[in-house]
Amino acid sequence: MEEVLDVWGPPARTITDKEGRPTLVYESFSVIDRTDEELLNPNIILQEDRPIPGPVEERECTMMLVTENEEVVDTSAVGAGCAVPRREER
Repeated sequence: MEEVLDVWGPPARTITDKEGRPTLVYESFSVIDRTDEELLNPNIILQEDRPIPGPVEERECTMMLVTENEEVVDTSAVGAGCAVPRREER
C-alpha cells in the first residue's frame, strides 16, 4: 500500500466498498489535441488557406483500488481515459 501512495500520491477520496473494505479513488482528466500529429503526417497535403482542424478529445478516468490489510486486492477503472490509445502504424 505504501508503494501505491509513493507512486500515485494521495487519492482524490477514499470510499468503502460493499464488503466494507477501504477503496482508494484516483481521478484524472486529460485533453488530447491531435493538431500537431496532423501537421507532422507526411501523407496529408495541406493547403495554405485551409484551416487545420483540431480534433480535441477529452478523456476522464476513475481508477479504484480496493484494499484489505494494507494490500491492494482488487482494481477497476471507468472512463475512456483509462484505456491507452494505440498509435497508428506508419
